[in-house]
Amino acid sequence: MRISHAASIALPVIVAHAQQTVWGQCGGQGWTGSTTCASGATCIRLNDYYYQCQPGSTLTTSGSTTTTTKPTTQPTSPTTLSLSSAASTSKTSTTVTTSSSIPASISKVSTTSTTPSSSSSISTTGPAPTDLSSCLTLSGVPFDAQGSSDWNIDVLPFNQRLPYTPAAIAVPTTPQHVQKAVLCGVQFGFKVNAKGGGHGYASHGLGGEDGHLVVELDRMSNVTLNLTTNIATVQAGARLGHVLTQLDSLGKRFFSTGTCPGSVSSSSSLGGNSS
Repeated sequence: MRISHAASIALPVIVAHAQQTVWGQCGGQGWTGSTTCASGATCIRLNDYYYQCQPGSTLTTSGSTTTTTKPTTQPTSPTTLSLSSAASTSKTSTTVTTSSSIPASISKVSTTSTTPSSSSSISTTGPAPTDLSSCLTLSGVPFDAQGSSDWNIDVLPFNQRLPYTPAAIAVPTTPQHVQKAVLCGVQFGFKVNAKGGGHGYASHGLGGEDGHLVVELDRMSNVTLNLTTNIATVQAGARLGHVLTQLDSLGKRFFSTGTCPGSVSSSSSLGGNSS
C-alpha cells in the first residue's frame, strides 16, 4: 500500500522581549529575538546574520532599541515519499517530515532546518570565547579533539584521494548543539557544513577544502513512530538501514528508497545527501 508523506522544513518562531545580556545575540537576518542589549553593552554587527551584545558603550534602556531587517523566508517545496504498511492492504495516509540541521534534527522521515534562537546564543555569562574551540567548549557543544581516535575516524574521507583537514569537527547530539555550533562558526568566520553518510566522492562532507567547521551528524540517529498519526520522527544522522529496521520493528512500516543501507535518511526525504 502507498503512504504519501510530505517532507517539510519547520522554522521555529521564538519571541523574546527581554534585553540581551553581554555576549548574547541581538540581531541579524532572520533574528526574531530582542535587539536591545543590557546596560553596559552595545549591539555590534559581526556579519549580516549575527549581531552580538559586547561590553563597551552603554545603550539607553529607556525605550531605545536597535532594529534589524527581517527578510521573509520563502517556503520550501514539499517532497512526496511513498511509505507502505506491510500489515494491511488498505491505503493509509502517513505524513513524513524531516528536519536537517544544519540545519538540525529530522522530524518525520525528512529534515527540519532550525534557526538559532535567543537560547542558542554563544555565551550569556562567564568568559568570552577567544577562538572556535573555546566557543564550542563554552557553548557546551561536543567536538572531536584533534588527533583523537574519534577525530581520525570522522576525518577519514570516503574518496581517499581527496582528504581534507577541518578546523574542527562538532559532534552534536541535540538540535541545540547544532544551533550553537553554527553560531560559533559564524562568529569566528568559519564555513560550516553538515556531514551525513560521508559517501560523497568530492568529500563535500569535510567541506571540499581545508578549514571548515564540520558538523558530524551520525550521533543523532534516533527513530520513533507514532502509530496513531502514522508519523515517523527520524534524526538527521540515521542511516537508511537503521531507519527501515526500526520502522519495521515499531509498526511494520516502510517506504520506497534506495539500496544503500549506509546512506543517511535525509537523502530519501529531501532528495539530497549531506555527504
